[in-house]
Amino acid sequence: LQECFRPFTERQESREEAKNLIYLDLHNNKIVRLNGLKQMSQLEELYVNKNHIEQTNYLTELTHLKVLNLSENRIRNISTLNNLTELRELYLNDNPVLSDISVISNYKELTRLNLSNTNVSDITPLLKLTNLEWIDLTGLQIPKGQKIKLKEKIKGITIIE
Repeated sequence: LQECFRPFTERQESREEAKNLIYLDLHNNKIVRLNGLKQMSQLEELYVNKNHIEQTNYLTELTHLKVLNLSENRIRNISTLNNLTELRELYLNDNPVLSDISVISNYKELTRLNLSNTNVSDITPLLKLTNLEWIDLTGLQIPKGQKIKLKEKIKGITIIE
């Protein structure tokens, strides 16, 4: 990713422009690592779906993110994303080895969440997300009791199965 931004960030004025970016779409670029985004601390929307990303630790500085699309990657662990508390939309679908979503309980502003086709089997961390309006659980082996609790706890939630 740094190579992608090298011409853009070599000039001082370009580095300043990068700091002010609020939207960035890098989907379907065969990206493996997200290093190089640290300076873009004002990003509000980041689309890095359909890549080859395994780690999320390069996103920890992006605390203004409201929309994050990490779908169709190779994400195993999202625990490093614990400080992205402004997230409103999170797309993690089609990361087949992702199983632990406990960090999502920090995202009190979250309204949309896609976990379809992951290895998640425990959605109890979502019970604290009272703003959640829509969730996709397609292809997940979630105990029926957890789904019922989610519907009871978050009135009006739409659950796609």
